[in-house]
This record gives sequence, C-alpha cells and structure tokens, in this order.
Amino acid sequence: MSITIIVKGIAAMLLTGSGYFFGKSMDKKLKDRTDTLKNLSESIVYLKSKICQEAYTLPEAMAATSAKFCHYPESVYERTAYFMVSEGMDGQQAWCKACDCCAENRILGSEGTELLKTAGGLMGCGDREMQKENLDVFASNLKKACADAETKEQRDGKLYIKLGLAAGCIAAIVLW
Repeated sequence: MSITIIVKGIAAMLLTGSGYFFGKSMDKKLKDRTDTLKNLSESIVYLKSKICQEAYTLPEAMAATSAKFCHYPESVYERTAYFMVSEGMDGQQAWCKACDCCAENRILGSEGTELLKTAGGLMGCGDREMQKENLDVFASNLKKACADAETKEQRDGKLYIKLGLAAGCIAAIVLW
C-alpha cells in the first residue's frame, strides 16, 4: 500500500511539473515573438538610416543591416540582399521571397509574417524620400505590433503558466 502511495505521489508531481513546464514554454513563445518584433523594429530604423542618410543602395543597406542585427531580421535582410544581387529581383520580390524562405516565420505567426511581407510592397519603390516615408509607415506598424505583443505577453504569459500548473494538479487529483 505504501508503494502505491509513493508511485501516485511521484505521478502527481510529474503531471503537475509537466503542466507547469508546458505553461512556461507557451510563455517563452510569447516573449520570443515580442523580442523578435522589437529587434525587427530597431533594424528597420537602422535600414532607413542607411538608405536615407548614408545613401546606400537597397542591397548594400540590406547587407549592412544583416551584419549589424542577428536572429530573425538578419536572415530576412541577408536573403533579400542575396535575391536582389544573385537573382536580379527587385526589392519587393526579394523581400517577400526572403520572408517565405525563413524558417523563423513560425515565431511571428501568420499575422506577423503578413505584416513583414507588407514591407515587401514598400521596398525599392520610388526615390529616397519615398523610401523614407514607406519605411516610416512600416516602422509605425511594427511599433503597434510590438505594443500588441507586449500586452499579450503580459496578459497571457502568466496565465499559461497558471493554467498548465492547474491542469497538472487536476489531472493528479483525478488520477489519485
């Protein structure tokens, strides 16, 4: 009888712990999305400065931004520059293809990926002043997405942890 209680106790701890860790993993996904959007927002400001203030061509600005920033934006900028130079695509096509190629799109989800692709419609259009205006619009959309992601992270992050812990406890009680 005592061995049964010990086994049930261990099972209860495992269920509770797994529920807690599931909640933590969901919380981490929300934080990763927020961090990625912030990083992308900072990189757009840097890209705009390279195009407008330092008079870089779009592929040069993409390569410089790729060298400065890491994680998600790096691969998008790097791939965009690659597609523009090696395949002769314009900025819009290269950006959209780079967004499709990046496996990290899963971090942003479909909504974030579509937001990112809208920037493709802004890349390489018009003169430097128009580029600046287009990037300003995209940067403001990114700031809104960052604010929404932060709100969701604060609201839902701890909720996932508590729900995971509660589900683990309920499962342990039911199985007891």
